[in-house]
Amino acid sequence: MNSLRNRLSFGLIVSLMVLLLAQWWLSSRAIENLLEKQLLDQLQLDSEALLAGVEFDAAGALALSTSGLVPAYQQPYSGTYFALQHQAEVRYSRSLWDADFNITRPEGSSVFITRQPGPDGQHLLVHARNYEKDNQQFTIAIARDITPLRNNLKQYQLANAGFSALFLLALVLIQRLIVINTLKPLNAVQAALARLQQGEIRQLEFQGPDEIKPLVDELNRLLTAIDQRLKRSREAWAIWPTP
Repeated sequence: MNSLRNRLSFGLIVSLMVLLLAQWWLSSRAIENLLEKQLLDQLQLDSEALLAGVEFDAAGALALSTSGLVPAYQQPYSGTYFALQHQAEVRYSRSLWDADFNITRPEGSSVFITRQPGPDGQHLLVHARNYEKDNQQFTIAIARDITPLRNNLKQYQLANAGFSALFLLALVLIQRLIVINTLKPLNAVQAALARLQQGEIRQLEFQGPDEIKPLVDELNRLLTAIDQRLKRSREAWAIWPTP
């Protein structure tokens, strides 16, 4: 790892991996939250549609009409379910068939959101809320299978990871070319030093980045100082009397 080129490449790769992993996680979370919010909005609408079909007789017995709901609530294991709890009685949608799911009653009029396993290996997002109608209190829970949402999110994450890997590879290659071109002036300095050693030149000639120029200037000043010392030494020997 003593090579400057390898150090720069390693630093870039580590930095880009951290940034791309952060981008991958943040974008996945943002999309998941957006899709979940849209789904919860739909569950709220379905809860209000079911509320419109709730009626109570004079004795407080529940009568429920589901005509305002989409047909998916009638299809077995469709992934779209509801449960209505009034006192000890619980009514489930026909789509649950012979299954059920737990209803957690929220406090007051707040909405309670939970996730739980559903029938046929499904994963349910449950929206539960308390209502009051005709002086009767009850809870409506609407559930939706989020397995397709999770599968789509996984596909997006895989695609995003693949594109990020290609992006990382492209940036590393580009950075490699930039580093090679940037370090070319050092090769010129090396060649000039070889010519200096062979006596072809007396000073280093350099045209390159400003960061390297001070080093070359210092070398030229050192060469000048050495040349002046040698010149003074030769002059001193020239005037020294011969015994």
